[in-house]
Amino acid sequence: MTRPSRKPLSLATLRLLWGSFAMSFVLIAGVAAVPAGIPAHRLGWSLLILAALISWSAWSVYHLRRGLFARAALKAMEGNSDAAAKVQTTAHLLGFASAESIVLCGVLAHFVLHSPPWVSASFYVAGTALLLLYWPT
Repeated sequence: MTRPSRKPLSLATLRLLWGSFAMSFVLIAGVAAVPAGIPAHRLGWSLLILAALISWSAWSVYHLRRGLFARAALKAMEGNSDAAAKVQTTAHLLGFASAESIVLCGVLAHFVLHSPPWVSASFYVAGTALLLLYWPT
């Protein structure tokens, strides 16, 4: 018995998912606006390591997305539009999740590492900028 194939997500569905991720960013930023102890006045090693890991993660996901979009273009040129759409959907969802993880690391920096407000805000801005960059087309 063969497994039924799933249809790829439509552009409207991807944009709806993008909007839900954007709304979750607003909710996360609202939760993170609550004071969480005494903020540190200088950057510690833990914040620098977190920033380095997030930068590496964002760079890796950007290159992975680029490779997936190239694979989708190749499948589309071969005439397999259904497989191309599935690969493209995967690339979009991977980008959305990457942007969300950067925003959640801002919450981690705020509540766990007691970072200064500008550090947490930079994580929120970076995640939002990536989400804007990853608008499904």
